[in-house]
Amino acid sequence: MLKKLHTEAAFTAMVRRNEALIYKVCLAFASQHGTTVDDLKQEILCKLWEGYGSFRHQCAESTWLYRVALNTALMQQRHEQHLPIIQPLGAHEEPVCEAAEESSQLEQLYALIARLEPEEQKIIYLYLDRLSGKEIAEVMEISEINVKVRLHRIKIKMKGMAQDEEQL
Repeated sequence: MLKKLHTEAAFTAMVRRNEALIYKVCLAFASQHGTTVDDLKQEILCKLWEGYGSFRHQCAESTWLYRVALNTALMQQRHEQHLPIIQPLGAHEEPVCEAAEESSQLEQLYALIARLEPEEQKIIYLYLDRLSGKEIAEVMEISEINVKVRLHRIKIKMKGMAQDEEQL
C-alpha cells in the first residue's frame, strides 16, 4: 500500500513538472482532429500511468513523456481519421484583424502537418517545440544526423504542399 502511494505521488509530481509539455501536444493534435484538449490529455495521462511502472529512467523523463504523448496523440488521430481536418480560410474570407490572420496561419500550418506521415509529424512537432536535434533524436530513437536529414526533407515537403494549395 505504501509503495502504491509513493508511486502515485511520484507520478503526480512528474505530470506536474511536465504539464506544459503535455498541454502543447494536446493543443497541437486536438485542434486538428475533432477531439477536445481535455479528452486527449486524459487519454495521454492514462497511457502515461499504464507505462509508468515500466519507465526505467534510461532517458530523461521529459523524453519518455514526449514519446508517450506523441504516440498516444497519433493513435487517437488514426482512430478519428474520418473527421474533417481544419481547412485554411478560403479566398473570400478575410481575417478581421492581425490576431485572426495569425490564427489562420497557425490553422494552415497544423493542416499541413496533419497531412504528413506520423513519424514526420512527431519530428516537426518536437522541432516546433524548440527541442534540440539531440533531444529530438532521443525522443525518436534515431541518430542526430537522421533528425537533420528528416527535418530538411519535411520542410521541403511542407513547402511543396503549401505551394500546391496556393495554386488551387
